[in-house]
Amino acid sequence: SLVEHTTLHTAPQATGPAHTMRAAVRGALFLASIALLSSPSRHAPRSGLGVSPFGGIDMSALDLEMSAGCEVGTDGCEVVEPLVTVELRADLLDETSEDPRAPSVVNDADVAAVSDAFFVWLTHPPESFWVNLAPTESDRVIDTGLGDTDAGKILLEADLLLKRTAARLLHPDHELGGAFWDQLYGWVGTRDSKLCHSFRQWIVPGVAQLQVTEQTTSDPLPLLHVLRAPLRVRQEAEYAAGGGGFAQIAIDAEGAVREMCSGADPAAQTEASRLFESIVLPELERSVNEWPEYARLRRVYLWRVVSEYYRSGGVDLDDADDADDADAFALPDAIKLGLGDFIFYSVLVGRAAMHDLFTMFACYFAVIQGLIATLLMLGFAKKALPALPISIAAGVVAYVGSRFFLEPVTQQAAARLVVF
Repeated sequence: SLVEHTTLHTAPQATGPAHTMRAAVRGALFLASIALLSSPSRHAPRSGLGVSPFGGIDMSALDLEMSAGCEVGTDGCEVVEPLVTVELRADLLDETSEDPRAPSVVNDADVAAVSDAFFVWLTHPPESFWVNLAPTESDRVIDTGLGDTDAGKILLEADLLLKRTAARLLHPDHELGGAFWDQLYGWVGTRDSKLCHSFRQWIVPGVAQLQVTEQTTSDPLPLLHVLRAPLRVRQEAEYAAGGGGFAQIAIDAEGAVREMCSGADPAAQTEASRLFESIVLPELERSVNEWPEYARLRRVYLWRVVSEYYRSGGVDLDDADDADDADAFALPDAIKLGLGDFIFYSVLVGRAAMHDLFTMFACYFAVIQGLIATLLMLGFAKKALPALPISIAAGVVAYVGSRFFLEPVTQQAAARLVVF
C-alpha cells in the first residue's frame, strides 16, 4: 500500500533545519520508492467485489450534464471548442461488412484512432471499469474482461504514471514537494510525533458537459459535442467519504491504514492530508488533464463519455433493432419480373401444351420450382439475380423427361393395362 511511516523524535540537540531537512529527504525518498512499487498490505480486508483496496482509476460512475446552448453575445454565454464531436447513429453495424462501427468522429483523428474503446465501454458492465496496480497480487489488478482490451491496458499505464507523477511532485527537490515537507515538518516542530499517512490517489470522472445539435437536411444525423470532460484526482480518504463506484474499497483501505498506523498522531495525519490537498493535489490533477503523457487516457475517457450517453438512452438502439427486424420480415420490393421473363415461360409451357396435358403440367411446376430456387439464392447472394436460368433449365429438363422418357413408359403400360 502507498503508505509512508515516518516517526519523528526531535531531541533538543537536533532541532536545527539540517536535521529537519534530512528527515524530510528520508521521508520523501521512502515515499518515492513505495509510490513506484505500490505494494499492498497483506492484512488489508477484501472488498465484496473481490478487489484489493489500492488507489487507482475508477470510471464506473459518470455524471452527464446537457447544455441547451445559448445566443452568442448574451450574458453568461461562453463559446467552447468541443473536445470531440461525433455523429449520433442508432445503427452501429457497418452496412457492407456487418462489422461493429463506432460513431464517426468529426473533429479529432487521434480520438477516432481509439474508437474501439467505445464498444468496450458499451458492452462491458460499468462495475468492471477499474484498475488497481498491485504487483504482489497480479490476479487482482484489473477485471478479466477489461484486461483483454486496449482500453484496459491504457488505464493500467495511466495508473502507473499517476504513481510516478505523485512521487516526483512529492520529492523535496521539486518546488511543490519542498514546500510540502517544509510546512509539514515545520508544523510538527519539536513535538515527539509519529507521522503515518496514506498518499493513495484515485482518478475519477468529473461531470461531463454535452450538447446535441442538428445537421443540415443533406446529412440528417445529429451531432454530439463533448464540451467538457474533466478527470478528478482525489485522495483516498476523500474518495471514501464522498462515495462512488469503489468507495467501499477505499473505506476498507482506510481501515487497513488506521490499523497499520496505530499510535500515530491524528493531528499530524490531518495536517499532512490538508497540505497535500492544497499544495500537491491541484498540480497532480492538472497533470492528468493537460500533460501529453496522459493523452491516451483522456482519449479513451472521451469514448467513455460518448458510450454513457448511449447507455443513458440518448440514442434509442431498440429502434434500429426493430427496423432491422421489420426489414428482415418485409416483402422485398426489389424483386421484379420483366415481360421477357413471362414470354419465355409462356413459350415453354405453351410448347408443352401442344403435345399433351401431362407434359404441360410437368413444365409448369418445373418453372415454379425454378422461381422458388432463385428466390432462395437471392437471400444468400444479397444481390440481383436473373430470373430465367434456373426456371428455364428446370422446364426444359421436365419437357424432355416427360415427352421422351415418361410418355413412352406410360403408353406401353396403358397398352398392357398396367396401372401404377
